[in-house]
Amino acid sequence: MARKPGAWSNSPLRGQFAEPLKDWIDIADTADRRRFFSALDVPEQLDVDGADPSNPSLGMLVRRFS
Repeated sequence: MARKPGAWSNSPLRGQFAEPLKDWIDIADTADRRRFFSALDVPEQLDVDGADPSNPSLGMLVRRFS
C-alpha cells in the first residue's frame, strides 16, 4: 500500500480497518496515504532487521514518518 496508495479503494485490507480510520484514509491525498502505510511498515521492518525497539533510534525513525 505504501508503494501504490491509489490501490487502497480496491484493497481487501480496507475491510480490516475501523470506520473512522478507513474514512480518513479514503479522503487522504496520495502523499498522506503513502506516509501512513509506510509508517505501518516500521515495526515489521524492525523485527526483520532484528532491531531493539527500546533503542533510541526508534524514536528518530518514528519522527521521520510523523
